Amino acid sequence: MRHTLCAVDDMEAQATVARADALCSMGRYDEALRLVSPILAADAEHLGAGLTAGVALINLRREAEGMTLLSRVAATHPSSADALRLMSFAAVRRKDATAAVAWAERAVEVAPWSVDVHLQRAEALALARRPRDAQDAARRALELASNSAHAHLTMAAALLPENLRATPEDLDEAERHLQRVLEIEPNHAAAHNELGRIHLARKQMFSATSAFARAVHADPSGDVALENMSQVFTRIVWASHLALWVLWWVTRSVHKPTTNLRPLVVAVAIAAAVVVLATALLLRRAIPRGLPNFLRDFRRREPFAALWGGCVGLSGLALAVMGLVGDEEAPTLHWVAGGALFIGVLLSWVRASKAKRASP
Repeated sequence: MRHTLCAVDDMEAQATVARADALCSMGRYDEALRLVSPILAADAEHLGAGLTAGVALINLRREAEGMTLLSRVAATHPSSADALRLMSFAAVRRKDATAAVAWAERAVEVAPWSVDVHLQRAEALALARRPRDAQDAARRALELASNSAHAHLTMAAALLPENLRATPEDLDEAERHLQRVLEIEPNHAAAHNELGRIHLARKQMFSATSAFARAVHADPSGDVALENMSQVFTRIVWASHLALWVLWWVTRSVHKPTTNLRPLVVAVAIAAAVVVLATALLLRRAIPRGLPNFLRDFRRREPFAALWGGCVGLSGLALAVMGLVGDEEAPTLHWVAGGALFIGVLLSWVRASKAKRASP
């Protein structure tokens, strides 16, 4: 009778852990932790409850408690690949590459057939700046589960380093893996974000903007894609500034009395109008819905870059209007355009200085 009751209790505990795991997958870590806490209070060595609680604590930014709990679980269940894998996961969150790789290697030794442990090893190796080893680990995971979206995403991440310095061949392969992810899960936010990074590496600013926008639409609570979007907007501002500065420099002779400068002024005015309008239209095409919201977020995240963009817009407008006014008003507009560009340079310098001070 006692054996039967223990079996029932164990089944109830497993069902509770399964519900807690489902809550973790939805990001409801507080609720998951509350569910499994009574199980751990009754049995501190319960494997499933310990693993779930450890994951919840780490995602709640309570890394020290999570590591302590997972360490106890790993010591109590040394043959548990999940315990070893989660120790590696926790080390990755702490940016401890050495520990992350060591725990992942142990997990692979225990369960070489497990897709999850090979994926965790790939992430740990990527953190350790061993990209080729990370790619090998991800390939092994793909051999075990060729239709795993997570495996394809991990492979793409291993091919695309954080600094975006990848070979064209690696970029092409990463893109193929991401397209496979989107075939499996069309609204996969992380895949859209990684595609945006590939476009960024290829200097395709508006394609990157479109991909980051799709990532945000797929996961409105995600912050990484919004941060990447702000970086792209800043690069677009910089490119527009450079183009308009060239046009301003070409027409610097507008302040000298001459009779044959009018065709040049008109040509520059048309070019400036093309720069401004093309930028606006391409942004609208890249982000068909929600562009004002993204611009507001950009202004909040990058106030100096947003002001810089306003100066660039004013400069483009002044240069474009130069072609519509007479020779007497043109020099004034030229000064306005130059002043706006100069202020933009100062704002870009202030922004860069603040970013440098904020970086660790």
